[in-house]
Amino acid sequence: MTVKTDMDLASIAAVKTYLTINTRTATAFTETKEDRECLADTPWPSELQELRKEILSKFNYMVDVFLITPVQIAVRPKRSNLNTAIVAWHENESRYEVLSLRIFRNRRLSSSIVARDDEYRVVAMKNAKRTASFVAGLVPYSDKEIAGYVVEELAETVNKVIEEDNEAMESAFRSFRYYLDTASFATEILSMLDAIKNGEQIHLNEDSRLLSHYAKFDEARKSIQEKKAHTGELAEMFMLKSAVNKNIMLVTRGEEPSGTVLYAKSYDSFDALPREVQRVVMTLEVKEKDSKGIAKGVGVVPEGWCILGGECCGFVVQKETQQKFVEEVTPLWQTP
Repeated sequence: MTVKTDMDLASIAAVKTYLTINTRTATAFTETKEDRECLADTPWPSELQELRKEILSKFNYMVDVFLITPVQIAVRPKRSNLNTAIVAWHENESRYEVLSLRIFRNRRLSSSIVARDDEYRVVAMKNAKRTASFVAGLVPYSDKEIAGYVVEELAETVNKVIEEDNEAMESAFRSFRYYLDTASFATEILSMLDAIKNGEQIHLNEDSRLLSHYAKFDEARKSIQEKKAHTGELAEMFMLKSAVNKNIMLVTRGEEPSGTVLYAKSYDSFDALPREVQRVVMTLEVKEKDSKGIAKGVGVVPEGWCILGGECCGFVVQKETQQKFVEEVTPLWQTP
């Protein structure tokens, strides 16, 4: 049996087919000590009390260890955006069970007390010291990792916003072309081609169905072209809030010959963001959105399906704004 303990969030986001995280599990890893204040006076099982002491010692007390349910504890290092582990005491098996998004087993632990979907994310241990050592070895979730996850989750949706005008143009053309396949339209088109071939003037009646059909297409085309001329070339951008220091991180991607590069910068307040970004985000906040949190032509505020990213959104800005941002910041990392 193989057990990996180095799974990263971007991998989970990219390979949804077998690494899907259900909402309940995701919520458990985003919960904080403050969120579970209601359990502050709940008695701890003795085995979890023992484990808590060992974990605090391993982390030199730079960690929050708190009840997430009356029989489960969450572990969140002080510099982590998410809990690194959820630990329960399995009374019937007399063992600790460590559930973590860092874990991936090639075989499920089917005898565990976790949900079936999480059986490949849990390991079992008998000893409190060994369990604490294992938990201490799980890497905290940095701002950098959360940023990569948010980009991976939202990029496809934001790029659909960028492509809206092109898709609208293609749709208008498909509609125009579809109705040309009628006898009356074909007859008019043939008469025009015959006139061109014979060097004659083209004559179309004022009530020509072909001319009327073309006029509707031309009106739609001009509307789309005017919009594109107004907005200019667009680029993607993403924003998220750090759960560690509450700073706002702005992220975008740049294409380089050797791969895709993520560029990011942290700001201590919304007012410190570039003005162009502030305007777009405020528009995104107030504009009507669909059931997926998508505001047409602006961006997306994810509704539940990017829950590990916390407070985050993706939106479009003018290409010049993105390029200026890229020139002023340091790349986070590069992917092939």
